[in-house]
Amino acid sequence: MRRAWLFAPLALAWGCAPAMPPTAPAQGSPTGAASGAPAPSATPSGDALSTPSSLPAPHVDLPPTPPTVTGTIGGKPFSPKAALNLGGSDKGRVLIGLTDYATSCDDLVTPVAGNQMLTLQIEWKAGQVAFGADPGNPAIMNPTHILTTSDPGRPKRTVLPAQGSVQLVSAPEKSGSRTRIKLDLATDKDSVKGEIDLQLCWDVTSVDLSAN
Repeated sequence: MRRAWLFAPLALAWGCAPAMPPTAPAQGSPTGAASGAPAPSATPSGDALSTPSSLPAPHVDLPPTPPTVTGTIGGKPFSPKAALNLGGSDKGRVLIGLTDYATSCDDLVTPVAGNQMLTLQIEWKAGQVAFGADPGNPAIMNPTHILTTSDPGRPKRTVLPAQGSVQLVSAPEKSGSRTRIKLDLATDKDSVKGEIDLQLCWDVTSVDLSAN
């Protein structure tokens, strides 16, 4: 499976299938009875009762919700219909794209002239996350607006030094998962605000974005 190029159009061969739910560990029968040893007590010992489970709670997708994000970029309306991650993570940041046309991990749409995408590199954790440029890592940039032109290979990119806040409702790691992102962004001329479901088309694993 190929990685997404940084800020590339979404017309890539992603080949991402929804992750299968985790399989519960097999429950074997006690072997003591078969070997003649006493069967284990049905009552847990004090140590067993006091030891917390080492397994993390499984991620549960939120119910799908229609997007409410609206705003303007460059003075033109921007109302994204889909949000996808475009790769894994680099030092805790994940590249995501919000598109003003319908697309999904299973049905990736090639943008046409006039289509817009807003990309952000965000921290991957539940709650409020960083989304702006990181002076210590030149591979992490400010939000960028990408406008598809009549030449799909040469989209128009505009870096947006936006202020405000970005929040993730949860931070799943497996492709096929879904979370929700809340945006409250503003520049001196534009703003983008609202909530939208975010689909994971890639596992959130270590990716060196600077190599792109």
